[in-house]
Amino acid sequence: MLCLSLVDLISIDAGKLKVYPVDLVNDWMPRFGFSYNAAFNHFALTPGYVLHNDKGWFFYKNTIPMNGHPILYVHQFQNLFYFLTGEELVVK
Repeated sequence: MLCLSLVDLISIDAGKLKVYPVDLVNDWMPRFGFSYNAAFNHFALTPGYVLHNDKGWFFYKNTIPMNGHPILYVHQFQNLFYFLTGEELVVK
């Protein structure tokens, strides 16, 4: 887990420390507990599955897309998962 100190936060706020989002790539999905389904070319975890295309990642519940805008970063995926399930997406 990443921990930031008060000094780090002040440095970020002052523009002295740059922070960048973490790209969401295939390697993250098993670490979040999603299993790859080769037959459907997606990663699945109850209550849904995620598909990746040239625009980004999309979370589906049954066959209904849950996000209209592509997910590009880990924090976006974690936020959407929490919004949809009420549970934290844990990195294993």
